[in-house]
Amino acid sequence: MNEPADRALAALRRLLADGAQGGQPKVDALIALSQRTLIAPLWEDDSDEFRTLKNSNGELALPLFTDESELEQAARQFGWNSSLSKEVGARAAFNHSISADIGFVVIDIMADHKLEIERPEVDALLAQARLSSPDPFAVVGKASSQILQAVESKSKPEAPSSGERAAEQQTDARNSDLATTVEIEDQAPSHTFLATDTARFVPLQSDPADELLSDLSDVLRGYPEIEWAAFGAVSEDERNALPTVGLRADPSYRDNVPDIVRKLREKGRTRGTALEVLLLDEPKLMRAARADAVVFFPWRRK
Repeated sequence: MNEPADRALAALRRLLADGAQGGQPKVDALIALSQRTLIAPLWEDDSDEFRTLKNSNGELALPLFTDESELEQAARQFGWNSSLSKEVGARAAFNHSISADIGFVVIDIMADHKLEIERPEVDALLAQARLSSPDPFAVVGKASSQILQAVESKSKPEAPSSGERAAEQQTDARNSDLATTVEIEDQAPSHTFLATDTARFVPLQSDPADELLSDLSDVLRGYPEIEWAAFGAVSEDERNALPTVGLRADPSYRDNVPDIVRKLREKGRTRGTALEVLLLDEPKLMRAARADAVVFFPWRRK
């Protein structure tokens, strides 16, 4: 890729990252995205049909990628053949998601700049394109009320109060030095990884049961601060690997983490599995979770 193209892709990804906060930044990201071509993975047995993912509610998502490297990273996680893909205009892909009754579009699903686009946002984006002529997306950086209304209609987590933020600031340093697992009182003894450099993911011997992943997803859907989660085996010594849920959580809001841990462990016990919970705060842990664990929330392989 040449240097101008590299800069353009980097700028798009910054917009996608900013778009995760919603509001006008997401509108700008959607409009910029709609002017590009993207890469769509295809089913092995049908080169004309786009792949989809689903969540535990059975809702479908259309995964799209900004370049081959992002596709290959997802292909390794989901077991796809990355060579089965095609380049497609973003608006054509969005139209496909509507005609196929797909509820979400997910851009660069394994990346930190991942952006989820819900059906009402796709509808509003394409409606804006149809109504605007001859240059439908000349409004980049300006408010598009129809798209903004769709974006802002989504439910948002309640922001911490100023007092809560002050308390968070006082505990940030302590939290960063603690183990990446959360130790809480529970009905059964809990193992604790004492340092991030001793906890490591090892390959799973078998895939977790769909029922267990569905139960865990049910818990996590109630906490919008959880960005994604993976199920894996984690060990300190590579011999005694324990079933573990790795959580990527919003670092600015951790008040609910003890409740999340308790509920995940309860679901695990119900399914006969003693679970640990690992907060994926270190980049190396995030990379390891994506490589050696099963990413199951909010999306998993269909």
